[in-house]
Amino acid sequence: MILVGTYYTDLDDELEKKSGYFDEPWKWEEIMNNAEKIVIFASQDDPYISISEPRFMKEKLGAEYHEYESRGHFDEKEFPELISVLKKYI
Repeated sequence: MILVGTYYTDLDDELEKKSGYFDEPWKWEEIMNNAEKIVIFASQDDPYISISEPRFMKEKLGAEYHEYESRGHFDEKEFPELISVLKKYI
């Protein structure tokens, strides 16, 4: 599983709250058991997601973690680090 710009709370966003997705506690152990490998990509300057969200998820999931200072929400056209991770595990 590769997570980019990931989060585990509703981020105090009304639409996210209404989704109901965050109403139940996360089952971290089950998530880990259902994924052979977990990789997270995060950026400190993501305009939508506080860096504390993916950092917390890294700890809960024991994920391989890649944190950048200035990649925003990773909406650029090229993402060579993602390709490298894919090649490493394929």
